[in-house]
This record gives sequence, structure tokens and C-alpha cells, in this order.
Amino acid sequence: MEKLNSRDMRDLAAAALLVAFAVFLRQFSFRTSGIVSLAASLIRSLIYIGMTFAWSVSISRRILQKSARRCLLTIAGLLIFWLCVRTCKYFLFDGMDTVVRYCWYCFYFPMLLIPPLAICAAECMGRPEDYVVPRQMKLLFLPALVMISIVLTNDLHQKVFAFSGGILTHGGNGSYSYGPAYFVIISWIILQLIAFLIILGRKSRIPGRTRRIAAPFVSLIFGLAYAVFYICETTFHWHISTDMTVVFCLLTVSIVDACMRSGMIPSNRYYKEMFRTSKLRARIVDPDNRLYLASADARPLSEETINAAKEAPVIFDDGMRLSSAPVRGGRVLWEEDISELLDILERLSEHKETLENDNLVSEANYRKERAVHALREKNRLYDQMRQMSADQLALSGRILEAYLNSGDDEDRRRLLAGLVVVGTSVKRKNNLIFSGEQYGSISGQELEQCFDDYFRALRLYGARGGFYLNLKKPVCPKTALEIFTFFESVIEAYAGGLESVLLRVLDTDTGAAVCVDISGDANYQSFSSDRVTVNTEDPQCCTLLFRPEGGPAG
Repeated sequence: MEKLNSRDMRDLAAAALLVAFAVFLRQFSFRTSGIVSLAASLIRSLIYIGMTFAWSVSISRRILQKSARRCLLTIAGLLIFWLCVRTCKYFLFDGMDTVVRYCWYCFYFPMLLIPPLAICAAECMGRPEDYVVPRQMKLLFLPALVMISIVLTNDLHQKVFAFSGGILTHGGNGSYSYGPAYFVIISWIILQLIAFLIILGRKSRIPGRTRRIAAPFVSLIFGLAYAVFYICETTFHWHISTDMTVVFCLLTVSIVDACMRSGMIPSNRYYKEMFRTSKLRARIVDPDNRLYLASADARPLSEETINAAKEAPVIFDDGMRLSSAPVRGGRVLWEEDISELLDILERLSEHKETLENDNLVSEANYRKERAVHALREKNRLYDQMRQMSADQLALSGRILEAYLNSGDDEDRRRLLAGLVVVGTSVKRKNNLIFSGEQYGSISGQELEQCFDDYFRALRLYGARGGFYLNLKKPVCPKTALEIFTFFESVIEAYAGGLESVLLRVLDTDTGAAVCVDISGDANYQSFSSDRVTVNTEDPQCCTLLFRPEGGPAG
């Protein structure tokens, strides 16, 4: 397992103290009677229920994969249900033999449903965030439902629990023995738990896989040993605990949590460690310039240097440029290597001096003109890219500001996905500009790659969609940019209301045609123009037909 940080140690210490206090209350309730004993027992139950609920809250924050998080939260809910039914059985329905007996039978709802849920969660590991558990995996719940039915009908056949008097009385504490169905149920549960750990172990790609899986297996082996002692009614299990429900709930939590802490179940942890080991050459300081986080390659900075970087970028002797930007709670500073650019400037200066000394003014002027021309071309391309990306860069700034001001995890995740979409758009438009300048035309494969990247980013945002391109020949750069820019503007117009989109780019007799079928919440009438036709016959889907002005490739 990973070395525990101070927060992990505090959490484990708090959990251990709560369990110790609950054990004390159990022993205290045995030595008292009446309302005092009942109060101690109820407080103990509330402690276990509260601990399980707190663990479920941590699950919702730590697990990013949606299907896995849903499975683990369901497991937590079943554990809480188990503890609540146990509380009702012992403290609310005491003396009501039939109700107590069926509360006991209800224990098998979580006992039989948790293992297949755990296997489904393990299947989701290493999958994309929007991965959905296959339908065939859900067949694991059929044996569980059958076995639950057998338990609930035990009074009719007594194949799970056999009662000496024909029916269990005395508050659910009468004598009974285990039937053949009971051992089938227990064996099925054990096999599924072992399968859960094996699947996680095989999927794990972290170093030291064998060593890391040890902790979950130790908890499982302890649970199996306890089950054997419990079934055999040995004196050993009396020294540990006779409360089977509490023991198995705690063991379930410990197994899953050990898998998360070991990295077998990927979780939302160790951000600071990731930042420290990154190659960003960055640091974060508070408003008083005190260091909060720094990457491994970040150089030490004096307070004077930090203050200077706040005003303007600082260039060091080794060619690194220190820049800064404000963030919530402080400022981030990062280094960029511009040594190559400085070397070029220095060589240009040396060449100019040499040429002047050798009276090669004409040649120097010629080279200078070439350099100026190249610089002008670079500036032209830079200005073109800056102009094309100005709206997206402004949008990125607004998204980043909203992300820093948001406190909702789901909202922050969606804002990050939106930032990826905008960044992909800027990247691909610049690629089209470069390709157009270099080759004079844009191939269908190049345009297809642009939309492939863009739709991948949209899927992170939560939108469903796809595209189809049927361009038999290259198009001019203007046409390609118009197609991409139009589709980008449609996506940005739908923003948070986007549900699904289908893009088609086709060759026609009059040139390329763009058809966008989109569903979501937006003012689609704003796109209507002499080059855009809006079709809203389908109330659930809007169709936009766009004809770019660009001509064929030159």
C-alpha cells in the first residue's frame, strides 16, 4: 500500500476510536439493564451507521468512474440497510418472533447483493469514465435473487435454517441448525469475493501488484475465518464479537477502502504528490509569497524574484523565462525554456556584426530582408491564429474562472471537460492554418482527424455524437476553416444544453455541404442566414444546412 499521509492517519485513528468506543458500549450494555442498556446499544448502532454513511460520502468524492462509483455507493447503501435492519431486529421488535425472524432473513439482501456489485465495480476499473457495465454482467444478480427468495421462504422448507421446534421463537435466539442451502449461499458469496479481488489484481497496472493486493486479501481471510468460527459457534468468536452484522460491515468497508488506498481501485487522491513529481517546473505561493507547492524541477526563488515576476516575466541566465498568474488563494509561477530563441537572436546579432565588418552590406541586407520576411510571415500567421482563437481564449478564461469559483465537484468536472473542448478547438484550427500554409489544401483525412479529436473532447463533456465525411478531393484552407468554425460556433451556442449531435460533410455539385443534426437547448434561429438553412420539423432535433463560400483547392 501507499504510505499513509497525515490526513489518512487522522481518519484511521478516528475510525479506530469510534469502533473502540462502540465495543466499550457493547460491554457496558451487557453489564447494565433497562433504559441505560438500550441507550448504549442504540448509540453503538448509530456510530456504525454514521461511520458507514461517512464512508459513502468519501466514496462519492474519491471515485471518478461513474459506473464504479454507482456500484460502490449501492454497496454502502446496502450496508446501512443491513445495520438498520439489525437495529430494528434487536431493539424495536424484541419479543415479536415473526417480525424478528424476517428481519434476520432480510440480512441476506446485502449479503447476496454486495458481492455481484463488487464484481461489477471491479469490471469498471481501467475503463473510460462514461463506461457502462455490460448486460451480461448483470446476470450475476439472478442467482442472488433466487437465493434471497429461498431465504425468505425458509419457514416453508427450512433448507437454509432448520429449527428444532418447527419455527424459531424466543426473540430470534432459539436453537437452530444450518441446512444445505445455507452452505451453498455462503460458498457463492465467498467465490464472488475472491473473484472480485482476482479481477482487481489482474487489472492493476501499478508497481508491486502482488504486494499491494495483500491488505485486501488479509481482510478477506479474516472474514472467512470469522465466518467459520461463527458457524461452528466456537468460543474464539465470542472473544472477538458475536455481532456478525457489524463485523462483516466493517470488513466490507476495510476491503474496499484497502483496494482504494493501494491503488487497485483508482481514486481521486494524491494531487500534491502528482504536482511535486511532475516536470512542470512550477510552484504555487500564497499572497505573502510563502511556498505552498512546488514541482521537483522548480528552482528556488527569492521574494524579490517573485515580486518581479508579478510585474513582468523574468528571464534567467540559463534561458528560462519565469511567468506568473494569479489563482485563488495565491499565485502560480512557472518556467519556460526560451534558450533556443535567445540563441537565434544572439546569432543574428553576431552575423550582423560580421557582415558589417566584412563590408558585405548587400548580403547582409538580403539576409535581413529574408529574416524580416520570415518574421512577417510568422507574425501574419500568429495574428491570424490569434484572431481566429480570440473568442475561444476569452471563453477559456471564463471557464477557468468559473472552475476556480465553483465548489461543486460535478460542476468542476464539467467545466474541465468544457475547457478540453475549447482547447481542442483552438489546437485543431491552428493545425488547419498551418496545413493550409504548407500544402495549399486540406485533405479529407486531415479534416477527419480534426473532427475525431473534437468529438472525443465532446464525449468527455457528456455529449453523444458522431460525424461522417465524404470528401472525394481536398478542399481549400478557407473552406476547411469555414466548416470547422461553423460547427464550433454551433457547439458553443448549445453550451450546457447540448445532448447529441451528428455532423455530415458531403461533396455536392456546387461544392461542399455541411449538415448538422443537433438536439439540445439553444436559439437555433440565430444561425439562419443566406448560407444556413434551419429545419425544425422534428421537435427533438434541429437540422442546420451550411454551404461554405470557399472554392476548390488551388
